[in-house]
Amino acid sequence: MSFRPSSVAWTLCILGLLSVLGLALTLPDKAPAEKIATNGGVGGPFELTDQDGKAVTEKSWPGQYLLVYFGFTHCPDVCPTGLNKIAEALNALPADKVAKIQPILITVDPARDTAKDLKTYVSLFHPKLAGLTGTEAQIESVKSAYKVYAQKQGDGPDYMVNHSAFTYLLNPYGEMVGLYSHDTNPSDMSNKINQIVK
Repeated sequence: MSFRPSSVAWTLCILGLLSVLGLALTLPDKAPAEKIATNGGVGGPFELTDQDGKAVTEKSWPGQYLLVYFGFTHCPDVCPTGLNKIAEALNALPADKVAKIQPILITVDPARDTAKDLKTYVSLFHPKLAGLTGTEAQIESVKSAYKVYAQKQGDGPDYMVNHSAFTYLLNPYGEMVGLYSHDTNPSDMSNKINQIVK
């Protein structure tokens, strides 16, 4: 029996995040992702560089909800799918709600993802999407804060990065208020965000 690399990566990503959070086995079977997020101690301050080469932190969008996704520009399938879902979810929201949300892609591959690369990449998905990169140390710090699993696979210029694929929603106070898995469809994501964003 054979497995596609992306399927194996996705399985490892889920196991990695759940083991770090240490919550999956103690919550009710139907506990919403939002409840996991608010109880998981996920998120925190960061210092990164945006797609225009400007230094940013989690406070660079005052009054905004942050919709955060971790990925990389060389990702063949998971990241484009996840970012398209985010774009569709945002496009389904009322304009006044979208105005209060800043979607963000944080790279897990800072060695290859320059600010210029990210600027080209994020423009393919949504006009509000910001792409953030940084030094290896900065990326490791934000990955740790968000309990992100990411592991380089292979050698040479075409290596891949297996990583978790969750979308995180933080309120304007930096508190985690939503967590959406890769399997969440855009309509459900949009409806849940619409209920949370005030």
